[in-house]
Amino acid sequence: LAAAARARAPAAAGEALRDVASPALVLDLAAFEANCRALRALAAGFPAGCTVRPHVKAHKSSGLARRQLELLGPEVAQGLACQTVREAEAMCAAGLGDVLVTNEVVPPKQVARLAELCRVGHAVGVCVDSAANARQLSRAVQEAVPGAPAPPLRVIVEANVGQDRCGVATPGEAAALAKEVAGLPGLAFGGVQTYHGALQHVRGHGERREACEAVHVKARAILGALAAESIPCETVTGAGTGSMEFDAASGLFTEVQPGSFFFGDVDYGRNDWGGDGADGAGGRPWGQALFVASTVTSVAPERRAFVVDAGLKAVAQDSGPPLVRGREEAARFRSGGDEHGIVDVLDAGAELPAVGDQVLLVPGHVDPTCALHDWIVCVRDGVVEEVLPIDARGF
Repeated sequence: LAAAARARAPAAAGEALRDVASPALVLDLAAFEANCRALRALAAGFPAGCTVRPHVKAHKSSGLARRQLELLGPEVAQGLACQTVREAEAMCAAGLGDVLVTNEVVPPKQVARLAELCRVGHAVGVCVDSAANARQLSRAVQEAVPGAPAPPLRVIVEANVGQDRCGVATPGEAAALAKEVAGLPGLAFGGVQTYHGALQHVRGHGERREACEAVHVKARAILGALAAESIPCETVTGAGTGSMEFDAASGLFTEVQPGSFFFGDVDYGRNDWGGDGADGAGGRPWGQALFVASTVTSVAPERRAFVVDAGLKAVAQDSGPPLVRGREEAARFRSGGDEHGIVDVLDAGAELPAVGDQVLLVPGHVDPTCALHDWIVCVRDGVVEEVLPIDARGF
């Protein structure tokens, strides 16, 4: 079965990029490695004690997570962030320890699976925003690891710092829940999460800084409430690709959780990053590394359009359509359905591709695009170097 599955991969090492079966997820290794170096350089300017916890929700591949950790080095990256229990399981199975699920885990079967990771000795953490969920986790861990000499599960209290998604509402509630967690068998209070996802995409650099400063005011109040109750807080986690430079500089955060930074997408490309960046566009410090390879299946000269075999099942469009690499300003992608993308060529003087030509698409949103694929084709200088399974899909 393993051999059959490998045979269904879209490419094999040594093949040319142009021969990759489409649609396929393609990673430009040179750009990916440059992004890792850029993040190392950024992290060198972080205050002492602030590290990077790469978020694997972006790519869902343990093989790629291993590359991230190796390229960043242990002085920069000391663990991984996950969003689902399945992601945590895949990272632990690959021997990539110190995993934090930056989300609440409530369904009983997922809670039991999380407790099982603790039972077999993996270093695992999870977020909570209610006493009910904390007690549920405590019961599961006690059943899975009875009589453990030390609390097996590290628990982070999540605070609502403005996104109005998950998280306790006030500093007092954060302190009360931390105290509850600290008193529950099998659990260890590990700190707080103050993540605001919507701020990652505030376009203006200055506007994004101001929005992050409002988060910092709330984080300081939470830390003050914990200190008033004599509750030690070893971790303040959060921050994403768009906010980590400001969150790290605040001196409040002990770790940041970038995910898309390593890969890039259209949505993050719309942000202004300030200064001169990796490729001169909006000052962004990262270069585009992730693409969806597609093939032209039909050409309509009378409409100045062509069709590719990458539709809604191959490239996510929740943050807008992908861009066509090399025709970013000269062409416009629009959905043609599940299996088709229609590309209108806007430049009247531009040559239309031929049926069978390969077209690389820049995803609008990297995370859900990766979740649509089984493999990441890793390419260097136009040649496939490795094909990695996306082994952390699902929940």
